[in-house]
Amino acid sequence: MGFSPTTADCRHCGGNSWQLVTNRARCRVCGVIIPRHSIELPPTREQRQAAYQRRNIRRDSDETETEHAKRLGGRKTRGSGCGPFDKADVDFVEELHELKETRAKSIALTLADWVKIRAQALARGKVPVMALTFIHGRSRTRLVVMDIDDYQALKEAARATEDSR
Repeated sequence: MGFSPTTADCRHCGGNSWQLVTNRARCRVCGVIIPRHSIELPPTREQRQAAYQRRNIRRDSDETETEHAKRLGGRKTRGSGCGPFDKADVDFVEELHELKETRAKSIALTLADWVKIRAQALARGKVPVMALTFIHGRSRTRLVVMDIDDYQALKEAARATEDSR
């Protein structure tokens, strides 16, 4: 139960300082009690930190896409594939990569995510790949998810190249 000033004025006395009590707010001048959601409070420290984190996440994912494209020789898709033609995050000659990243301990990868990238890749005659990045501090753990048939074809091609030497 702290005191927090707000820009909302009390409808009864014109005061603008409120005592916050669970889901209600009490005017410190006249004592009228109103629902807490009916006054506009300045953002809390947690809300400001969350907004800052959202900005950082966008910047981090942009950096990850650029780094992924440079590292593996692909082309970063403009707007992260949100346009009508250029889909996915990173485009390669034979593959189409969709990137997901998190600072958490797990990533949600659904069948719908896979079906979407697979349809986009196959429509362009490419192999679908999901690239997952776990960010922990300054280091990153990068993983790749692909269809087992595509993985097997990749292994066989590598073996054939090795045998021809």
